[in-house]
This record gives sequence, structure tokens and C-alpha cells, in this order.
Amino acid sequence: MELSLLLLTQLDWGKVLPPLTIIITMGVLLPLPVARLLEPRQTPRGGRLVAIITGVGLLIVTLLVQPLLQRLPQELGLVVSPTLLLAYQALVSGLLQEGLKLSALSHPPLSRRAAYLGLGFGWAEVLLVVLPVLVVSQATLRSMGLPGPSSLEPYLLSGWERLNVTLFHMAGAVLLSIAWARRVVRWLSLSLVHGVVNMGGVVAIRGYGVVEPNPLVVFYAALTLLNLFLLLKARRLLLGAGA
Repeated sequence: MELSLLLLTQLDWGKVLPPLTIIITMGVLLPLPVARLLEPRQTPRGGRLVAIITGVGLLIVTLLVQPLLQRLPQELGLVVSPTLLLAYQALVSGLLQEGLKLSALSHPPLSRRAAYLGLGFGWAEVLLVVLPVLVVSQATLRSMGLPGPSSLEPYLLSGWERLNVTLFHMAGAVLLSIAWARRVVRWLSLSLVHGVVNMGGVVAIRGYGVVEPNPLVVFYAALTLLNLFLLLKARRLLLGAGA
């Protein structure tokens, strides 16, 4: 508690509020109307909050389990190249996260609210991971007398990334909830795409500020197109299923 209060006293809220507003708007508010478009029409009212809370719970499980699995090669004393280790960690994140969503969506009440489960997962990442990191980094910079970013570009990119990630979780959850007989194929496919996206993100971040054009802009633009494809496919499958 004392550390939290100390961090809050170190914040320059005039500098913190704009990036907070950007990230919350893009990562929390903008995906909400999309969830309504991915909701079956013939579904009884209610259940959205339960699905969102379930998504939050799945993210918490991910935060607890995923690092342990990703550190497994080092714990076993295996010597692997950095590229192979990155590929392994990316694939683990895809298999675990999509697998947790698939398990939850085996329950019909949640499968009918799949988009909201994905929304809750994405919201939890914003509120439990991204915003705390932002607050701590801003407090640390101020305590060290450093100015921090001179423009809002990094925060706009962060907000764009959060929007993309949340939409990906929503589209993926809906795709996993439809055509249950093909659930294993869809789980493996989405896990692979998830892993490739994670690897691409790491490569783009490493190239940020080093090469032109801005690799993050290129990567997020490509991810937006991927999300558009997945969202349209999910919506088409919902309509085909009589949603």
C-alpha cells in the first residue's frame, strides 16, 4: 500500500491522463460495440457480465501459468537459440490462451456470449497489465528526473495495439464457439496465428526507432487487416448458423 501511494505521488497527472485516456478509449471502449455485432440475435438477455468476468479470470490464469511454461526450457537446462526460444514462447502463449478460451466456451451459456468472453480477456490485459506498467513507468521517469516521451505517438501506438489485441481475442472466441465439431482444428489454427502475431510483435518492437518505415505501424496495420478478416468470417459464420 505504501509503495502504491508513493508511486501515485510521483505522477504528473497532466502527462499521465492523455495516454491513459488514449489507451482506455482504444482498448476498452472501442471494442464494445463490435461485441454487439458478434452477438447471436436469438440469445436470451443476460450473461454478458458473466462472460466478461470469465474472460478476466482466464487472463489471470494466463498470467500465472504462461510464464512458468515459457521458462520451461531454461528450467530443464536446455540450450536453444534465441530465435527458437522466442518461437517456443510465442507458440505456448497461443496454445494456452486459445485453449483456455476453448475450454470455457464448451459451456453453452458462455459460447453464446463468446465475443464478451474475448472482450473480458482483452479488457483484463489493459487494466491489469498495460495501465499498471504505464503508471509505474511514468512514476519512475519522474522520480529520476527524466522527461519521458515528447509526443503521444508511443501511446497512440499502444492504444492501437490494445484495440487490435482485444478484437483478436473477440474474433477468436467467436470462431472457437461455432461449429463445435471442428474445435480442435480451429484451436490449433488460431494458436498458430496467435503465436505468429506474438513473434511479429516482438520483431516490430525491436525495430521501433531503428528502421523506417516504422515497423510497428506496418505490423499494426497488417494486424488490423487480419482482425477485419477474422471478424467478418466470424460474423458470416454466425449468420450461417442462424444467429
